[in-house]
Amino acid sequence: MRRDQLLWGIVLLAFGLVLLLRQLGVLPVGFSWAVMGPVLLIGLGFWVLWSSTTRSEPQADRVTIPLEGIERARIRLKHGAGRLHIGASAGPGELLSGTFMGGVRHEITRQGDTAELQLSLAPGTPPWTGWPLWGRPGGLAWDVNLSPEVAIDLHVETGASEATLRLADLNVTSFHLKTGISAARITLPAHAGRVQARIDSGVAETTIRVPDGLAARIRVENGLGDARVDEQRFPRSDGGYASPDYAEAADAVDLDVRNGIGAVRIE
Repeated sequence: MRRDQLLWGIVLLAFGLVLLLRQLGVLPVGFSWAVMGPVLLIGLGFWVLWSSTTRSEPQADRVTIPLEGIERARIRLKHGAGRLHIGASAGPGELLSGTFMGGVRHEITRQGDTAELQLSLAPGTPPWTGWPLWGRPGGLAWDVNLSPEVAIDLHVETGASEATLRLADLNVTSFHLKTGISAARITLPAHAGRVQARIDSGVAETTIRVPDGLAARIRVENGLGDARVDEQRFPRSDGGYASPDYAEAADAVDLDVRNGIGAVRIE
């Protein structure tokens, strides 16, 4: 039986047992809510200690994907919990190079000068492997470098993670980031022409840097979080914010941000 199944089975059984005893009158009415929380926390504490002492070191996969005539690529990264870094340091003749602690599964299809690449968790890896709660930190530490020579449509999904996305020197023409419980630092592409970008942040602290010389039009949909935009660079305009030269700029980003519960800074 997988550990996650065992854990949630124990939690549900304990919770159901307390509720049943309360309904039968064996326990006082307020017992379940007054005691259940501490009981679950104690049980979770024992689980964390056991998990951290029995967990094996994560494997490290080294992946290199050659260019081989690729000029455009759709790249999808599905990262779980841990640390994620994306940069522009792929070697000559490489579409992607990276080190993936915790393992990775990658699939690529090519059609002419276009490629579609997907990177996801290795088979059998629970998506929360990298959470510090579940043992030693750094389980899913992915260091990914892409080629600045290729026009890239980049889609990134992360869970409970610390993500650093340095896209300034990449030719990312379309970008979508979806985060869960995370801290994300993103530098947008500086010289990729007219870029479409969307960021969906959950319970997150997100910092978005717009490089000097890159014009921007920004729309923010705020839930219960806090969003702050540098209005010196991006004055309010048509329900959002925009650089004065956005319409005619050669390098510009059309940025949509959907903020759930967290803080977003655009600078």
